[in-house]
Amino acid sequence: MAAAGAVLLACSAAVAGGWTQADAEKAYWDCEFSAVQGQISLDGAAACSEIYEGLKKDKFDGRFDRFLVWWRENKERELSSRGQRRRPPDD
Repeated sequence: MAAAGAVLLACSAAVAGGWTQADAEKAYWDCEFSAVQGQISLDGAAACSEIYEGLKKDKFDGRFDRFLVWWRENKERELSSRGQRRRPPDD
């Protein structure tokens, strides 16, 4: 599960304070995609929970309603783009 490893690395960077809000958003959508695909470990899920909480706190002042509006506006595009990156090229 390479995606879970990437999530754990992202979480480590977040805890160390070495990332931007854009990094947090990317990590969140990577988590979301991994979860939707059923490719997330328990450790990965815990890391994703930390990423979500940090993003909600920093970007949305801790307000779930604001997060939810953002999530709804971006979900289709973000998950679709990640799914396209995983597809093998057509011959």
